[in-house]
Amino acid sequence: MTQQIKRYKTPGGKTRYKFSLSAGQDHATGKSIMIRRQGFKSKQEAQRALSDVLKAIANDEYRPLSERRLTFRQFYEQVFLPQYKREVRESTLRTFTVAVGKRILPLLGDVYLDKLEPLRCQQAVNKWVAESKSYKQTKTYASIIVDRAVKMGVIEDNPFKKVTLPRKKESKKPTNFYTKAELEKFLATAEKEEPLKYYALMCLLADTGMRDGEALALTWSDVDLAKGCVSITKSLARVQGKFIIGDTKTPAAHRVIYLLPKTVQVLTDYHEQQVEYFAKGDQDRLFPFVPSTVETHVKQVAKSAGLHKITPHGFRHTSSSLQVAAGLTPAQIKDRLGHESFQTTMNIYVHTGDEAQAAAAKALGKYFNK
Repeated sequence: MTQQIKRYKTPGGKTRYKFSLSAGQDHATGKSIMIRRQGFKSKQEAQRALSDVLKAIANDEYRPLSERRLTFRQFYEQVFLPQYKREVRESTLRTFTVAVGKRILPLLGDVYLDKLEPLRCQQAVNKWVAESKSYKQTKTYASIIVDRAVKMGVIEDNPFKKVTLPRKKESKKPTNFYTKAELEKFLATAEKEEPLKYYALMCLLADTGMRDGEALALTWSDVDLAKGCVSITKSLARVQGKFIIGDTKTPAAHRVIYLLPKTVQVLTDYHEQQVEYFAKGDQDRLFPFVPSTVETHVKQVAKSAGLHKITPHGFRHTSSSLQVAAGLTPAQIKDRLGHESFQTTMNIYVHTGDEAQAAAAKALGKYFNK
């Protein structure tokens, strides 16, 4: 068994040490089981880690995954996570890994999957309920990991399917959407107090319900002012600490959205104002901002208007609810929001406000009076 500690330089010019060695052969694939470690600040630190690895090999702890009894942590880090990274956007991955590392692994990381019983899962859920407002999301994340283990034949069933979410009395908090009257007040305030570039963006978000990343990726070539529509083909996302323009969240998010006349007029005014930038060659994005800047201005307008605070994403909730109140069909709402299924729209974004309730009562009254 060849063992060698090597020195190398990091991209930042720091000296670090690493080693690699084989722990035998994976009989399922015919490939060597390679163990690699790096990032050690000294050769002595690397040597100690190498000794620990050699001891683990001697204890037969580096058998192929298919022949090993895996803990929750081992399955998550060695099997689940490498594949999951290729399946989701970086923002989704970041939220997921933070939740798993902070709340799930401390409770279940050292539990062998074949010993993960419903009682143990229930105890974990109870603790999440007591300590976190996002306990439902945490339970869902844990279940996603175990579902993958079931699919791969590591265990027979998912014990998280058998737990009960305790009822938790939650304090009422402001909703992340506006009613029609609140939205009108918000936009009237924004028109008076905000620069046109921010007001135009807020009008666009409220009208279309598009994701803020989609709006921030728009170029003037995506806008047809004559027809009064915008084409969604890309999105602004944070990748490895930098904002880049990439594909939309899902294929269904590629869509054309027709705008209200008021929004078309605001965008027309904004386009005329931006002519001064065209001479400088800066004609790529309509809104050359980052999400945090948009959120700051939305908060400022809400405060000035005397309204509760919403996030930029709250305009998506608002738009979907008002589309229901306006009588748009499920198919129209789904296509306008760019969802794969209408169930997603209903489960996440549609809130039944006073306008929708009044419209529903009127429709029922009209039906029964026939």
